[in-house]
Amino acid sequence: MTLYRSITPFPDESLSGLIARASSVNIYPRALDVLVQARTSGLRPEAVATRDVELASQLAKVLGTEEGLLTPLFHARTGGGKFIDFFGAKLRAVHRETAARRVSPRALRISPYVRAVWHLRPFGFDPSTKEMLLDRCPVCDGQLGFVLTKGVPFCDHYRFGPAPRCRQIPHRPSPGAGRLSAHAGRADHQAVQGPDLRGSCSVQPGHPR
Repeated sequence: MTLYRSITPFPDESLSGLIARASSVNIYPRALDVLVQARTSGLRPEAVATRDVELASQLAKVLGTEEGLLTPLFHARTGGGKFIDFFGAKLRAVHRETAARRVSPRALRISPYVRAVWHLRPFGFDPSTKEMLLDRCPVCDGQLGFVLTKGVPFCDHYRFGPAPRCRQIPHRPSPGAGRLSAHAGRADHQAVQGPDLRGSCSVQPGHPR
C-alpha cells in the first residue's frame, strides 16, 4: 500500500530521517507504522540504512517514490560489517551514529529533513551552516531519536497540553560557533555533504575516532 502523501527523498537525506519524515507527514505517531506497511516491521528505522539494499524496492512502493532514488541512501556493509559504503566513501561503521538523531536547527529551518552527514560522529557540526549538532532537546533535555515522529524539526518528547515544555527544537549558538565556522571554512568542509562526500571526506578507514 502506498502512503496517502507520497514522499520524495533528497539526494543527501538520511534514510532513517526519510522514514520519520514520511511518518509525520502522513500523521503516523511512529516510524514503525511505515515499516510495517513495507513488511519490514522487524527492523528499527535507524537500522534500515545498513540492511540489504533490496529493501529499497518495497520501501519505494510504500513511500510512493522511485527505487533508484532510495538505493543511494543505503550504506552497504563491507569487510565483515566493519565498514560501510557512505555515498561511495568507505568508512568505518563505528563512525556512523545510529541511535540518536543529530540535528542542526538552523539547517532544519532552511529545509526540514535529516541530512545523512549528520550521522557521522566525527562531524560535530552541520557542514552547510557550521552550526553545532544537537542530539538532545535544549529545552527538556530529551534524547532525539527516530522512533516517535512528531516531525523532523520537533522534539520527540513534546506533548500537547495546557503548558507544553517544548516543541520545535530551538537554535542555541555555542560560544565557539564563530571559531568553528572560520576553521571549517578554511578546511573547506562545506563541500562535504551527501553524495559529494566522495573524495572529500577526511574520515578514512584506519583513522582514529
